[in-house]
Amino acid sequence: MIQNIHYIVEEIKGRSIKLIDSSTIPLCLSMFDWAKFRTAKGGVKIHTCLDVELMLPDVVNISEAKISDRHGLKQLIFPKNTIVVEDRGYFDFTLMLNRIAATNVFITRIKNNTVYETIEELDLPEDKNEHIVKDEIIRLTSIIMHKSYYDIVLLHNEKCPKKLKKIASNNLKVSIAFYIALFAACLLGQTIIQDLIKL
Repeated sequence: MIQNIHYIVEEIKGRSIKLIDSSTIPLCLSMFDWAKFRTAKGGVKIHTCLDVELMLPDVVNISEAKISDRHGLKQLIFPKNTIVVEDRGYFDFTLMLNRIAATNVFITRIKNNTVYETIEELDLPEDKNEHIVKDEIIRLTSIIMHKSYYDIVLLHNEKCPKKLKKIASNNLKVSIAFYIALFAACLLGQTIIQDLIKL
């Protein structure tokens, strides 16, 4: 699927797509005392930016496991019209505003405690993906983000049916297919990153 992602929906054609994720590798603290993570655990974190077109990492950074996802990579702003796909560990208001200024399109999971106001609920297509529950235009109520509008899609969470996955984008004109294709790419990208780490 990943090789054909540019042909899935119109919004993706001719666009550069970056998948950003991190993985923590546990280490024995008695052998690697420099990698202290928790009281009795050690570890390092692999931060990766994957280029979808090449299926190769642009950047790989190895840090202490305690470093947050948000601060694991220095380069999180990309050239104009780049599409960025990432998980909620990178959900940061300042980063979002900087990406909007750089004309980046991002699709990200928002944190469960994020407060927002629903502006409009959009109609779902008849042939919608079975996991999609709702599609809304929202406005974040944070002072720093109060003038910004986003499209948010709520998906069933197979691992925890009582909780919904909330996928948001700053592109208000995208189709449902856009979210499904990009979210699927993100999941596959995470698998590829895990495989690279094992090499």
